[in-house]
Amino acid sequence: MVAQNGPIRIMFAGGGTGGHLYPAMRLAEGARVFAQNRGLPDPEIAFIGNEDGLEGRMLSGKETFFAIDVQSFHRGSIATMITKNLAFLGKLLKSYVRSNAILEKFAPDIMVGTGGYVSGPPVYAAAKMEIPTLIQEQNSYPGVTTRLLAKHAQEIHVAYEEAAERLDKKKRQN
Repeated sequence: MVAQNGPIRIMFAGGGTGGHLYPAMRLAEGARVFAQNRGLPDPEIAFIGNEDGLEGRMLSGKETFFAIDVQSFHRGSIATMITKNLAFLGKLLKSYVRSNAILEKFAPDIMVGTGGYVSGPPVYAAAKMEIPTLIQEQNSYPGVTTRLLAKHAQEIHVAYEEAAERLDKKKRQN
């Protein structure tokens, strides 16, 4: 689905680490170059992630950036898991609701998830809103969030065949 009266609107969700953020940034730049080389309008691009995460520090003020507050699922001792994961569940629900509001406001033509726990709520929300959803997996072993989201994406693009073996092969694009 492409915007009828104007540029395509692309939202990227991914972060927590540079391994998830930098591919999103590079894909955004690639979309801009693609449009420019073909005489198309510059795409409208936005990112969604944690304001206090790497993505917030790198993108705020430089790109259209929408903040959510989500955290990873903690593993470890029972005490740590109980206390930290109670907060996890609350933040997960809150970030899903916030993601819905952000998607309604920005109205992307496509959502691109590049992994990391921060991509979970917005990519899932986009899929539920029937916004075309693409996952780009740059690692040979996809993380938990990417594996959970794979069944909701229209396309999955992988850098390594090993990743494809762990994701929904029917949707895979190399």
